[in-house]
Amino acid sequence: MKNQNSSNILYTVAGLYLLYLAWSLVKGLRQGDMSGTTFIVSILGSAVFAVAGALLLFKSFRSMFTPPAELPEETGETAEIAEETEVTGETEVPEESAETGEAEAPDEVSG
Repeated sequence: MKNQNSSNILYTVAGLYLLYLAWSLVKGLRQGDMSGTTFIVSILGSAVFAVAGALLLFKSFRSMFTPPAELPEETGETAEIAEETEVTGETEVPEESAETGEAEAPDEVSG
């Protein structure tokens, strides 16, 4: 949980900083400090910064205010495999034959 909170704080700060950069570029455009190619690049940059900042803020706020996902319950197949492992004590899965594609039977030791 601590890791998730740290990520949310980082995303929030980064999103706010990108929005600040976008606003700074827009403010420079409004004051008439830029012209020509610089004007076009500033418009595109402010749009990219604004969108990226908004997305980061959205992601962090959504993550903060939604409950964590619960672990999915075991499916029947998973329960059967776990049960079989407990009974037999074997954890190996038979390897497939490269030529036929069929599972090979484990070697039995006669003793």
